[in-house]
Amino acid sequence: MSQDASSDRTVWAANRWMIKVEQVLAHGGAVFALAMMLLTVIEITLRKILGYSIEGVFEAVELMLVIIVYLGLARVQYLGKNVRVEILLSNVPFKVRQALEAFTMLLSLAFFSLAVYMTGKKAWASWLIRETTFLPAELPIWAARGVITIGLFFLSIRLLIQIGECIYNLIGPPGKNSGDS
Repeated sequence: MSQDASSDRTVWAANRWMIKVEQVLAHGGAVFALAMMLLTVIEITLRKILGYSIEGVFEAVELMLVIIVYLGLARVQYLGKNVRVEILLSNVPFKVRQALEAFTMLLSLAFFSLAVYMTGKKAWASWLIRETTFLPAELPIWAARGVITIGLFFLSIRLLIQIGECIYNLIGPPGKNSGDS
């Protein structure tokens, strides 16, 4: 087996593994979205009909919203559904586009890797003191902080894989991935 075939399989195996992880995270986010909607509907219905409000629903919805957003980050990056300005990239040759994509993803990777470290540190400190929302609900803030770190970590892995794909497209075997250059 050639070196190219071996590295090719490694990149695609990592990508397949990451797609499965992203799907699990996205489904987890969907479960929290459903829970958030149900809680909100129940809260509004009880308040309107019975004049009764469930304590802590507002805080729970806030924390769930954070969880929903960060669990889906890597999947959104994989699908290319994040905000992009492609007016410049649409008119350049394939290899130039791949180089620019790799460069911007490298900058993003640097930023998000730092964010993983910083949010991880904050999540750990929050875990150690068992940080919660104010009374009476006392919902765990440390859990949401941990999910932020997890979401950013998997986003960083996704960026790393995509950088590898761009580099492969730039220096891959002749005749392969030549795009429109």
